[in-house]
Amino acid sequence: MVWFGFCLFVLAVCTQEPDFTADPGLYGTVDASGVFHIYESADMHAFLRYVKNGHTELDGVLEADVDMGDTAYVVKRYAGCLNGQGHTVAGLSWSLFVNLQADGRIENLTVISDMEAIETIGAGGLVYYNYGTIHNCHVEGSVSGYRYTGGIAAVNLGTIVHCTNRATVTSLEDGSAYDEDGWMGGYGAGGIAGLCATNRGDSPAAECAIVDCDNYGAVTAKTYAGGIVAYLDDQTRKDETDAAAARGTQDAPHDSLSGCVNYGTVTVENRLDLYTRWYTRPAGICAYLRWGDIFHCGNRGMVRFAEDAPQYNENGRCYANTPVAIAYIMGEAPTAKNHVTDCVNLKGTIAGTMRNENIMEVTEEEWAAWERAGGGEQTADYVSNNWEFDLGEAVRLFAFEPLEIMEPEASVGRPNYYLCDAFALYLPAYMVIEEVSLAGRESEHVYALHIQIEPEAWRRAIAAGDYQAEEFGGAEECWILRKEADVASAWKQTQETNTPEHVLDLYFLDEIYDSLSISALTVCSVGPPLHIAYRPAYYGGRRIMAERNLSEFSYLAEGDHTLGNVLSVPLWGNPKDGFYADWVMLFTTRETNLCPSPSFIQQVENGFYPLEGDEALTIAAPGDTLSGLAKLCTGDAADWPLLAGMNGIDHPDKLMAGQSLLLPAADTYEKKVDRLTVEVLRMGTEKQR
Repeated sequence: MVWFGFCLFVLAVCTQEPDFTADPGLYGTVDASGVFHIYESADMHAFLRYVKNGHTELDGVLEADVDMGDTAYVVKRYAGCLNGQGHTVAGLSWSLFVNLQADGRIENLTVISDMEAIETIGAGGLVYYNYGTIHNCHVEGSVSGYRYTGGIAAVNLGTIVHCTNRATVTSLEDGSAYDEDGWMGGYGAGGIAGLCATNRGDSPAAECAIVDCDNYGAVTAKTYAGGIVAYLDDQTRKDETDAAAARGTQDAPHDSLSGCVNYGTVTVENRLDLYTRWYTRPAGICAYLRWGDIFHCGNRGMVRFAEDAPQYNENGRCYANTPVAIAYIMGEAPTAKNHVTDCVNLKGTIAGTMRNENIMEVTEEEWAAWERAGGGEQTADYVSNNWEFDLGEAVRLFAFEPLEIMEPEASVGRPNYYLCDAFALYLPAYMVIEEVSLAGRESEHVYALHIQIEPEAWRRAIAAGDYQAEEFGGAEECWILRKEADVASAWKQTQETNTPEHVLDLYFLDEIYDSLSISALTVCSVGPPLHIAYRPAYYGGRRIMAERNLSEFSYLAEGDHTLGNVLSVPLWGNPKDGFYADWVMLFTTRETNLCPSPSFIQQVENGFYPLEGDEALTIAAPGDTLSGLAKLCTGDAADWPLLAGMNGIDHPDKLMAGQSLLLPAADTYEKKVDRLTVEVLRMGTEKQR
C-alpha cells in the first residue's frame, strides 16, 4: 500500500506542468548551452509557452516532425533562433509568432498551415510581422485573412531569403468595411508577404528585402494580389540616396525584391477598391510598387481577373485596369533608385495585351538562358516585347468613337496628306497615313488614322540632309483617335485644388489626362508632377525604368501637350471662355509601347491642322501664290505655311491654276496651337505670390 502511494506521488510529480515563467533550463530537453531541443509535439507546445511567457530569446532546434493539433498560442514576440533542421511543424491555425523581432531568426523549417480568415485581421503562414530573418523556410496548406495576408509573413519589415510558399493565400478584404489604423493596416495578398516595407512608425526597420524566394501557391484577393508581394514600400537608404543624387554620385542599389519567381496563379476578384476607389491590380510579382527596387525577378504563373469580375462601372464605362507581369508602379517610383531591372515574363501568362508596363516576354528556351545569366549581362538585346496594340480593345476600353470623317478628292493618292471635315494632316513625304477600321465591321467605320515611316523614303531624306529625319528611330508610329476631353470640368477642378508647391499648368494637364481615361495606353504610370516622365532606357543589356525630364526633350514647350506617349489635340482656349480638346494622338508601335523620338512627335503635331468649319474652298487663279493668298487672308504673307499645311503643299509659290484650295476665314486663320502654357504659367505664378 505504501509502495502504491509512492508510485502515485512520483506520477503526480512527473506529470505536473512545468512553470513556464521559470528558467527554461529546467525543462528536460534543454542542453547545457540553453538550446531547447524539440522531439515531439509536447516539446513544441512547451517551447512556445516559454517564449509566450517572456523567454523571447530562447533558441530552439527541431529534432523531429511535430503536429500542433488544435492548440494555438498567440506568441507576441520572438528574438531567438529557431532552427527546424529540415523538419515540419503541422497543424498551424495561427502564425508561430506575431512579431519576429530584429534579432530573431527562423531557418530550415517547413510548416503546414490551416488558417481560416478572422474578420479585420490579416494572416502570415509563418509569422505575422517579420523584423528579423527568415531563411530557407517553406509553407504549405492554406493561409486566409483580411488586411495583409502572405504565405510566409503578413508584413515583412526584415529579410526573407531562400523561402518557398506552396500554400493557397487568400485575402478577403474588399475595402467596403475597412477602418484604417496606421500605415501597416492595408490589405492585399502576396505569395511571400502581403506588405514588404521599411517602417516609418514607432518600430523603424533599417531595410527590408525578399531574396531568392519562389511562390507556387494560388494567390487570390478582392483587391490587390501579387505572386511575391501585394504592396512594396521599401525606402531603404532613401535619405542617403537623395543626398548622393544631390552630390551627383551614385550609391550601390539595394534590391527590395531580388531573384524571386512566381509560379502560382494570381487572381483578383474586384475591379475597384471600395475604400480608395482606385483600380485593383493583379501582378506576377508586386501588385503595387510605391518605393523599391525589383531586380532579376520573373513570372511564370497565370495573372488574371476572376471570370466574374465586373467589366463595367455603374456609369457603364469599361474598366481599363489590366493584369501586369511584374509590378504596377505608383507615383513615387520608378526613379533613379526605384526601378524594375532585368525582369522577365513567360509568354502567354498574362490575360491582356495592352498593359502599361514594358517587360521582356520570353519563351521557355529564353527563360532558361535568363536563369543561367543569374542577373548578369544578357546575351541578346533586352527589348520590351509584351505590348500588342489592339484597336478594337482600345475602342472598347476607352470609348473611342468613329472619326466620322469625309475625305475629299484632294487627298486621294497622297499618302502623306489627309484632309477631312475636321482637320488637315500634312506630313513629310517619308511618313504614310492610312485609315484603319475595326475588324469585322463595315469599312466606312473609320476609327483611327495610322501614321508610320516608309523606310526607303526615310533613308533618302536622311541622305538629302533632313536633320529632323536623322533623329527618328525609324520604327515610330502614331494613331489618331477621337475622344473628347471634359476640359472645362478639369479646369474647374484645377482652380479648386490647392497646389502651391507646383506650377498650375502641370496639374491642369494632369486633369485633362485623367479626363481622357486612357492611362493604360501610356508607356507607364505617370503621377504628378508631369514634368517627370518615365521612359525605358537600356544599360548593359538590362532594361531599367529611368527618370527623364520632359523639358529635356522640349515636350512641355508652348504648343506641346505630351503626357507620357499620348497627346491631347488640339488644346486651345482660355480660362474665361473654356478649353477644348477633341482628338488623341497615341504614339506607340504595334508591338512595343515605347515613347518615340521627340522629333517624330513634333513632326506629327506640327502637321495637324484642326479646322473650324468656316473655311472656304477656293479655286486658284493664274498667278496666285500661297504667300499672296496668305496676305489676302491674314494680312501677312509669312503665314503661307498655314495654307501649305492645310492643302498639302510644300512651297510658297507652288500653285497651279484651277487647283482647289482650302482657305481659313480671316478671323480664325491662326492654327490653334495652344497658347495655354504661357497664360497658365502666369496665373500659377500669381497664385503662388
